Amino acid sequence: MALFDGDPFGETDTILVKLIAHCHGEPTPKVPIITFSARVKTDTAKYFVLSLDHICMDRVRRTILNMGHFVSPENSEYQYISRRFVWHGIENGSVSIAALSDKDIRDQLRMMDKRGWRDYIEVEVMITMIPRELAHRQDDPHRGQKPEPKPEPKPEPQREPQPPAGTPRKGG
Repeated sequence: MALFDGDPFGETDTILVKLIAHCHGEPTPKVPIITFSARVKTDTAKYFVLSLDHICMDRVRRTILNMGHFVSPENSEYQYISRRFVWHGIENGSVSIAALSDKDIRDQLRMMDKRGWRDYIEVEVMITMIPRELAHRQDDPHRGQKPEPKPEPKPEPQREPQPPAGTPRKGG
């Protein structure tokens, strides 16, 4: 499994991940709940979250591809919203990863290791997959609207021809 491309010599750790993916914002997951072990970067909180997201998105893409939901996830763009927690262990408690510092993450991972895999990271993601050809159309603000009909040009009012300057007028 590929890690987030950060420092190749950084610290990594193996964790247990429970991934709950909701596609298209539906309340029930279209992708089954997946539990797997993952090797993530643990140098900093930033690398930890980025490598965790990278691994989870890779897992979602492969799962959706195997389920045959879409033509090809590689040809899709994703909108990705996630919530990440260090989960369970003691009385079903949880800690939001977003609130943890670098030291806190290392402490949590050490505690997870000591507890013997009874704790895990739960990642709940909300995914919208848009085929690339449609994604570009969605950027168009006029998408789905009928073009406004162009008004027909109004004919200019006809004027009587004016005599050249200096010509005396008739009737006056």
